Amino acid sequence: MKRAIKSLRAFAAASLVVFAQASAGAAAAYGQGAGKTSDAAEAAEAQERRLFDLALGAGGVMAADLGLVLLENGHVRNADRRRQICESVLSRLSSAPEPYPLAFATNYGNGNREGDRATGIAYYPADALSLRCRAAAQLLDMDAEAARFALLETEPGLELPKVECSLTVIPKVDVFYRTLAAVVSRAYSADERRGGMHWDAASRYLAGIRSPVEIVPACDMIMALDEPPAVRDRFALELATAVGRLDPSPRALFHMAGWEGQKLGSMPALVESLKASPDVQRSLVDALRRFAIASLAAPRCGDLSQEAEPGIVSDLNRLVFGSRPIVADELDTPTRTGAGAAYMLWTSPVSKRMMFAYQTLNTARREMPPEADRTAWKADYLKLLGELRDWTAVSERNDYDYVAQKGQLMAGMIENAYDDATRAEAVRDFGEMMRHANAARIPDHVMLLMTVLMFSESAPATRKAMLEGLRASGARGLSVYAALQLEGVDALRTGVDPPATVGVR
Repeated sequence: MKRAIKSLRAFAAASLVVFAQASAGAAAAYGQGAGKTSDAAEAAEAQERRLFDLALGAGGVMAADLGLVLLENGHVRNADRRRQICESVLSRLSSAPEPYPLAFATNYGNGNREGDRATGIAYYPADALSLRCRAAAQLLDMDAEAARFALLETEPGLELPKVECSLTVIPKVDVFYRTLAAVVSRAYSADERRGGMHWDAASRYLAGIRSPVEIVPACDMIMALDEPPAVRDRFALELATAVGRLDPSPRALFHMAGWEGQKLGSMPALVESLKASPDVQRSLVDALRRFAIASLAAPRCGDLSQEAEPGIVSDLNRLVFGSRPIVADELDTPTRTGAGAAYMLWTSPVSKRMMFAYQTLNTARREMPPEADRTAWKADYLKLLGELRDWTAVSERNDYDYVAQKGQLMAGMIENAYDDATRAEAVRDFGEMMRHANAARIPDHVMLLMTVLMFSESAPATRKAMLEGLRASGARGLSVYAALQLEGVDALRTGVDPPATVGVR
């Protein structure tokens, strides 16, 4: 990390000189007749500086995410600011809420804390691995050496946990291998490439694979690299050796080969691409077969369906093991073992009552004819809004349960609001709850997940009013996301409308 930061700082200092010289040259070239151009450039510079200051002012990991959003969407062009954002991101990795992205490993994706964790990180990739990869991807256009340091100081194996039956969410490391492919392809000089340094970088991670969740992303990386067949053979053999060392994992295999084989990614294409090197192809297929057979024979997680096994074997045989399909005689009936235990929400009497009341209200709205008298429904809405306002964390097991549950219901109430005044009232209540979430240190990506639910069916005029309410809420970070959204930056990942005014502050 120290080398990466040092490289970034040195490059930023040099870039300031270049930037200043380029600016002076441009001014001389345009002379006094460039008044209108200068005015436009000054306005653009002021807008960029305001967005930059807003994003970094969010604090913590939110600032890292927002800074990268500005870079990824082309809102910051100043070279020094771009590098400053990347440096800031790399300095904040230790405070990330999760070490890596997550994927559902069971059917328990809804109504539990694990679902919030995985979905929140999917919307707002502010886990340490994603932030590192996003920063490295931006650095590729600025400083290849800094990009390499930023990504390649990650240890092979990615410090991933063993994928056991007790897990309901498992690591999802596609972003790392996708970024690694970009670094290998773009971050080495011609001399370095002639010496094979870029191949060595890829080999380091292939040889260091420690978890089965890396297999498919590694196949995707190999196929993404435009390298000679001999190099692909080398990578495939390194992958085969690494797979041969893996412990069996029913959880990982069912996830990897589920959904009718769609999660196998580039694995079938990689195997097919090796047909001109039959020995290499056989080595990889054999390693994958052994892992699959051992995982199918290992004690089976209690939440993995035995009925799914024939389909998984069929897909693997059809897509990967065509030359050496798994046959019935190779399969043993596994014993059953424990299942993943999700931390379920909506368990307290109060939360159950609130959920039932909301579902009743929402169903009534959807089923009500357009011409129906809504007086009684509006009264029920106001009654529930008041009950939600009075709902405190005291009735729940902890602050997390309170925020996650109430946040979802408040988002639905905002969406169902029947006029602007009622919606504004609900948004104020939502902002008050998010200030409570700040105080209770609820992970930011969970707060943001609750927020994005508010915009699922909102019209542009409604969106603007809601965003203005969130901006005024005083909730740390969330108010900055709303402010940037109003500036035309898709900070909340809900799509943006053109800014209603220029220079919103």
